[in-house]
Amino acid sequence: MAVRIIGIKPKPAIAQTDKVSAHLSIEKFKWINEQSLKSGITSRDLMFDWIVNKQGKAYIVSTDNKRIFVYGAKNPSGQDYIRSIEEGKWTDKLLELEEFQE
Repeated sequence: MAVRIIGIKPKPAIAQTDKVSAHLSIEKFKWINEQSLKSGITSRDLMFDWIVNKQGKAYIVSTDNKRIFVYGAKNPSGQDYIRSIEEGKWTDKLLELEEFQE
């Protein structure tokens, strides 16, 4: 099963000094399974676990309707986060998603 990430909920107004910190600031992801139409909100830790340990797949859709998959990553101090990869390179497309409030 693959889910499309459609929104992010970052921590409130924390200035990020680099892209890894910005990705670590994402607390939750809003997603939809486009096949079953099931949707939900998942924490960063659970999304990382689902992608890395349970071999789930998640992606975002670019403005030109291209699927860009996201993968688990770790910062130098070992914190887990997810980030998109496009054409073999890490990208910051997740940070461009619409923010949501619960």
